[in-house]
Amino acid sequence: MCIAAILIFTGCFFSIQLFAQASIYKTGWTDFNKNGKMDVFEDAKQPVEKRIANLLSQMTLNEKTVGSSSEDISVKKKFIITE
Repeated sequence: MCIAAILIFTGCFFSIQLFAQASIYKTGWTDFNKNGKMDVFEDAKQPVEKRIANLLSQMTLNEKTVGSSSEDISVKKKFIITE
């Protein structure tokens, strides 16, 4: 669950940045970290486990900490259990 929350947070963070710079859009993929190459986490053809491992390997401890402790209303809604 924690990894899912990190990915959702990261996705929201990258979505905000998408509007700031259009040059991150490439044919068939998006260069979220603006390094000019397709990283494993940016490649939708890669298995989810591999993408998560690659993304986490590129994040600093601070990014991981903020990502795992941030409250996001969309995350809360996704994990609300109703009877």
